[in-house]
Amino acid sequence: MKIAIREKPVKLLWLEALKRRLFEEDPDFSYYNEQFRRFDAGFAGERRVDNG
Repeated sequence: MKIAIREKPVKLLWLEALKRRLFEEDPDFSYYNEQFRRFDAGFAGERRVDNG
C-alpha cells in the first residue's frame, strides 16, 4: 500500500498569506476569503481520501 504525503498547493498558501494581510473592510476580502475556504475544503477532502 502506498501512502501519499500531500503538501498544500501553492495557491492555497498564497491565499492564506493574502487573507492574513487584507483588512476585513477591504472590498476584495470576502472574495479571497471564499476562495481560501473552497481551496482549503478541497484540500481537506483530498487528505481524507488519501488517509481513507
